[in-house]
Amino acid sequence: LTNKSAPAIASILSGLHQLDEFSLTGPVDDHAFPVIAMELKRVSASLLFLSFFCTNMSSTVLSSLITSLDHLREFHLVGNRLGDDGLRELLGALRKLKALRKLA
Repeated sequence: LTNKSAPAIASILSGLHQLDEFSLTGPVDDHAFPVIAMELKRVSASLLFLSFFCTNMSSTVLSSLITSLDHLREFHLVGNRLGDDGLRELLGALRKLKALRKLA
């Protein structure tokens, strides 16, 4: 997902009132990620499953998104290249989620 395609995905997300699952299995450009995350925060009340492929630079935005996902039950990290600092930041956010049941 590139910086050019992120607004199109964000536009689709902006029209949704409820979203149960969201998965981006391909690499997400560090500049595109905040655009998507902002719209996911808006529909966060219903989001139960989240899967992202991101980098260490995206971990701050992802951590911020995760803290707004009170009902998140499942989060997939497979294939991510977060690095030690990014992973620590992300795990700190995940620890705050009471509904989380599966971390893959």
